Amino acid sequence: MAETINEIISRTPAGGTAVLPSGEFEGPVHITKPLRLVGSNTTVWAKRGSVIEISCAGASIEGLRVELTEGDLSEAAIVAHKPVSVKDVELLGQCRGFGSEDSMFDFPRTLNFGSFAAEQTNTYIIKVLVPTDAEIICNTNGLSFLPSKLTAGMNEVTVTVSGFSAMNYLYSEVLVKSVFTRRVYVSGRPSADGEQANGKLLYEAAERTTESTPVQPAAQTADVISVMTTAPLEELPVLDMRKGQRISLYQYVGTKCEIRFSAGIPAGMEIDPYIFLLGSDEKSLGERGLVFFGNESSVNGEVVYDPSDGRIGIDFAKMDSSVQRIAIAYSIYDGNAAKSFSKVISPKMTISASGAERMTYTMYGLSDEVTVVAMEIYLYKGEWKVSAVGRGYRDGLVKLCNNYGIEVTD
Repeated sequence: MAETINEIISRTPAGGTAVLPSGEFEGPVHITKPLRLVGSNTTVWAKRGSVIEISCAGASIEGLRVELTEGDLSEAAIVAHKPVSVKDVELLGQCRGFGSEDSMFDFPRTLNFGSFAAEQTNTYIIKVLVPTDAEIICNTNGLSFLPSKLTAGMNEVTVTVSGFSAMNYLYSEVLVKSVFTRRVYVSGRPSADGEQANGKLLYEAAERTTESTPVQPAAQTADVISVMTTAPLEELPVLDMRKGQRISLYQYVGTKCEIRFSAGIPAGMEIDPYIFLLGSDEKSLGERGLVFFGNESSVNGEVVYDPSDGRIGIDFAKMDSSVQRIAIAYSIYDGNAAKSFSKVISPKMTISASGAERMTYTMYGLSDEVTVVAMEIYLYKGEWKVSAVGRGYRDGLVKLCNNYGIEVTD
């Protein structure tokens, strides 16, 4: 079984380096001795509360994405009781113990231009409040933010969108860097009939009333992209998801979708899907909560598995109100050290709607796991989201079923 992040820290001597592999680690994480915690495309997460807490001097954290996955982003995801060195750490949530960085960044989590004039120059204004100097980093052609360097306090930034044809859909990820890095998701739909924007106010931060009063931004949640407007499906590009990314589904698939698994599979190896319908306690809804080759449809037909081509169909309009989360897993039949996902080439998930591919997710970095939770689809504040998981189990299907409240023995 893979080590937890706290086990890796525990076996690292004081003054040493705890190196995390790529992938996801669930917190909370406690650092009680001086060491370097170094990630490599590594996400450390918790649903609520502090994700990483440091209670000693001489610690450093590097190369991590630290995030709260649910709840309010005003919660502190990183808490430091002693000075900490930080390098290349992306933060989703707040911090505590880092001086001026602790105050709230009143910066939009998402920017959506809606429909705008194609082939024209469109300008928008955002008024943002930052507690410390920061820099906006954008590498998308035709999208710019000026000034890109922000000073502590209120900043008026002009966002320019130009040269996008009506055949494109604008989707970009912009970074705001200070001590930590924060990510902003930008989207919009160029249209031949769209109205040209000229200095349109898109976002305005709340004014700070006193120096001692922290900034209280508009309520935000930890989900990656919120649906601001719904674009026609044919106008959206195919989204290549990365591990740990969470996306609103409705914008991409509407109320129905199909999910397929593809990979280079060695001869003699068989991989089967297992779809778990889970309640609010993240436990299976009894025997009806598992759809697989032995039970090809849920009770209401909201999840259907077609063994002839491996397709999984999901109809959200039929979804029973007790279903809060759907975990989609794949397991190697009779898996063992010789039959594991290390032998599987480029395992890929594809989500389609209306006959077209909408999202893909390739699960890189799998090794000797024989069962993998590929994706989770979950309900948050009335909206269905999808999370790219790619988390494996060496112990196979039995442990996964037990984790979801289904008693299975070898």
